[in-house]
Amino acid sequence: MKFGLNMLEEVGETGIKILLFLNTRSAKLTDFREELGVGNEAVYRCVLILERYQLIMEHNEGKKRIFDLTPKGKLVAEKMWEAEKIMTSEHLPQERHNAKERLPIHHSK
Repeated sequence: MKFGLNMLEEVGETGIKILLFLNTRSAKLTDFREELGVGNEAVYRCVLILERYQLIMEHNEGKKRIFDLTPKGKLVAEKMWEAEKIMTSEHLPQERHNAKERLPIHHSK
């Protein structure tokens, strides 16, 4: 059985780190490698995937390629931070504790 997490699987841990990093500031490719401890190949692959999903955008400042979140990417990064807070908290937020309020899981075939 496969759940509807195709994008997260494709982006992977490195892509998630890049999204969360860009939620704090704009960055160059070298920033991702240095700050996240990720190799060139992983950075390039993830940047292409994140651009394809329209989560990040690129602009040039002289010869430098600068990356920022798109509005869609900002929303995704914020939701990831929220999920992190929930997962590391000992208590569920009161309004989500009721099982009837669970979001449906979409199964892909």
